[in-house]
Amino acid sequence: MAYLSGILALAAVWVFCAFLADRFRLNAALLPLPVLAGVAVWLCLWGFAGFLRLGGWLVYLAAAGCAVWLAAGGGLLRAARRLAAPGFVFFAAAGAVFFVLFAATKPMFIAWDEFTFWGTACKATKLGNALHAAAPGNVQAGSYNPGMMLLVYFFQFFGKGFSEWSAFFAYDTLFAACMSAVAAPLDKKRWPTAAVLLAGCFLLPWFFSA
Repeated sequence: MAYLSGILALAAVWVFCAFLADRFRLNAALLPLPVLAGVAVWLCLWGFAGFLRLGGWLVYLAAAGCAVWLAAGGGLLRAARRLAAPGFVFFAAAGAVFFVLFAATKPMFIAWDEFTFWGTACKATKLGNALHAAAPGNVQAGSYNPGMMLLVYFFQFFGKGFSEWSAFFAYDTLFAACMSAVAAPLDKKRWPTAAVLLAGCFLLPWFFSA
């Protein structure tokens, strides 16, 4: 189910972006980041109320509703044209690559020490279906901001257990969304410039790591 959850999460983000781009005529490259952030905020609010699982179901039902609206209203072709922006094409491709990469390699938190801390909070959120600070049995990860944990929760919502590689997938999808926003000012006529810019964004973390 971890594989299906990852695919459905990525598909839901794409559908939300397509709906917003078509309905409000927005730059598609700008949308992945606010969509992911909006999902995290939405889940956080439902988590405060003690109904995190219900909040997750509502997100996916909303995505299904947006897909039906696009299909019934003939907006699929219009949305596809808007999603052809360089930044969004990169986001979609990067998300697919990250999914295949992490599903195949299945990295573990223990390989990167900085992930072992917030990884505990992600696991508590998923297994307890609650904000990590209130998750049953959680006595370690009570002080972290909930945003990243809730994004990981969204990306493995339909799985029964907890998948560490799915957390990396969610984390890097957010990174791709940031890069998409950087390339948003470049339209379809500036693909070469967008390619250079996005390549620079992709390589940027290596300049700040050992």
